[in-house]
Amino acid sequence: MKQLITLFIFFSTFSWCGLTYAQTVSPKAQNRLEQFKAEKRAYLIKEIGLTPAEEKQFFPLYEELQSKKFQLNRKVRGEMKRIAHSTMPVSENEYAASAAAINDLPLQEALLEKEYFEKFKKILSPKKMFLYKRAEALFAKKLLKDHRPAK
Repeated sequence: MKQLITLFIFFSTFSWCGLTYAQTVSPKAQNRLEQFKAEKRAYLIKEIGLTPAEEKQFFPLYEELQSKKFQLNRKVRGEMKRIAHSTMPVSENEYAASAAAINDLPLQEALLEKEYFEKFKKILSPKKMFLYKRAEALFAKKLLKDHRPAK
């Protein structure tokens, strides 16, 4: 369970970093992000066994979920950055509010996941729902493995 939480946090952070990175860098880097998204999409299609009809219904919702999670992360990280780089003194209330927002971020993401889980259940069978959640975790593991330095 601890590994699953770690992978979820890593993947959420990786997604956030990739999306933020794509907004501020060259077209070459943007192309790498698009390649990552295409690789993940192909992986999910294969691992879940999505039909073309399911794919057409699933991915718009999936992209919507990812976008909402990105916005949540962006808001919290923006506030963290503002406080960390502030040239003015930061009040205890601002620190407390920022710490609370950071602490609540996983809960907000979990609530979004739960909301979209209900939407996905209208499209996918229980087996494919299981395969989707499993594929998400396995893709994160695959990323870690593929980007681990060779010994």
